[in-house]
Amino acid sequence: MKKIYILIPIILILFLSIGFSAFTNNLLVDDMGVVVRPISNIRVTGVYYSTNNNGGVSNNIDYNTHNINGSVTLPYSDSSVTYTVVVTNIGNVKKGISSISLPSNLDYDISGYTVGDKLCDSSNSSSCTNGSVTTLNLTIKYKSGQTASSTPISFVADFDFETYYDIEYLGFSSVANLDTGILDEEQVILHLLLLMAFHMR
Repeated sequence: MKKIYILIPIILILFLSIGFSAFTNNLLVDDMGVVVRPISNIRVTGVYYSTNNNGGVSNNIDYNTHNINGSVTLPYSDSSVTYTVVVTNIGNVKKGISSISLPSNLDYDISGYTVGDKLCDSSNSSSCTNGSVTTLNLTIKYKSGQTASSTPISFVADFDFETYYDIEYLGFSSVANLDTGILDEEQVILHLLLLMAFHMR
């Protein structure tokens, strides 16, 4: 009788182990992955159709954290479509746009912001972090020399956001023609090395 009492817990543990093993195996899913996206501290938070020129048509428009994307029809070589883009800084680090990438047949004009500058609040130029909102106008057009077509063109305009570094010059007699700020760490290091070489001459 004692042997039965000893065997019952052993059998229960065995069945539980097998059951749990089967349960965990059933939870496994092949060919699946998890993409972890870090929270961006600066992002596109809105895009709106603004205007067109010479027959340009905005077929649709959307946005992601770092781009606007959609479709335009540009029937003539000088046709264009302009969008109002809102960029919001939700962090405490100054940022700027170092470049905007488009498909090889398209180009852009921009107003309300200069590529390479820091992104500051459109209504308060001294506010450049934590809640500052920059509103700019981006005009999508043909690159020079492209053949016009009435076929809709899908596009993604990628904004390359970089950290903006303010530069203060000490020990220079005149800094009138020197940069007061620059994007990207590598450019900062190169810039400072050139300045040091110039200063030591």
